[in-house]
Amino acid sequence: MSRQDDAYIALEDSEGNELLFEIVDVVEYGAKEYAVLLGAGDDFSLDAEYSILELVKSDDDGETLCGIEDGAVLDAVYRAFLERAEKTEE
Repeated sequence: MSRQDDAYIALEDSEGNELLFEIVDVVEYGAKEYAVLLGAGDDFSLDAEYSILELVKSDDDGETLCGIEDGAVLDAVYRAFLERAEKTEE
């Protein structure tokens, strides 16, 4: 899979440290969208460690990233991301 847009986002961890992530992909699953993130500077590969967060639209036309509590949804989104990434590598 090739990275087409270098979109980065800074997130704060539970200890208040700012971490920079690259938005690798946005995956639709069900009626929702999920951002697939990779730590900035990490090498892209299908074996890399990704973070996946739900994109939630806010009332002011913005978006918020939220954690995913349902393990089945997280697995399904990850599988959909991998399938798409594998197809673009071919």
